[in-house]
Amino acid sequence: MEGGGVGDYLLSTVEKGDQSLELPRDLFPSKLLYYVIRNRSALIGLGLVLALFAFAFIGSRKIIDRGDRVMARLVIIVVGFFSVLLTFLSIQVGVASVIREPENQFRFMEEIATIKPGLEMGKWDVVAARMNPFLHRSSSLATPYYFYDGESCHSCFRKDFLYPYLRRNNTNSTYAASLDEFSTFIGHVLESYQERLNEGLLRILDSELSADGQNINL
Repeated sequence: MEGGGVGDYLLSTVEKGDQSLELPRDLFPSKLLYYVIRNRSALIGLGLVLALFAFAFIGSRKIIDRGDRVMARLVIIVVGFFSVLLTFLSIQVGVASVIREPENQFRFMEEIATIKPGLEMGKWDVVAARMNPFLHRSSSLATPYYFYDGESCHSCFRKDFLYPYLRRNNTNSTYAASLDEFSTFIGHVLESYQERLNEGLLRILDSELSADGQNINL
């Protein structure tokens, strides 16, 4: 991440009217605390399921005969384990899918098209800070801290949008012809990102070649 670029860019954006550009990275003293707060829905669901099966486990002593008690508790433990796992995973999937809701996808692509972050993590910080309150308003599963920082926002963009787009283009040559207006807009944003990525890589390559040329001359 760039040293002073993040703060400078956030400051300039705030001065233009964004007064809520705070990132969880700056608010939480540790990633563990952030993880707990961000996934509180899953953890609350997990706690409720655990409490239910603990009650069933203890209650089996009074309801079930002594001879069947061991088998009953074994069944409760197995069912409880898988129920806890499924509850946690289903809520986690629900949280992860918030960004893929059509309205949220469009807003995400709109912010990327406006800011044009490329590989500049300072600009991805701004995208993340703008998206967090929007995603929170759109779903009860999303806390105000959906993206930890620009890096997590960029990672989500690549995993959920860029890579699937590249796979579709590589495997289906007729895909582009069947796109609706919304998908076409997303495609344009992704193509623009690729262009900026290529420009950045070319600049890095040019600077390295220039440095090598100067070393040879010396």
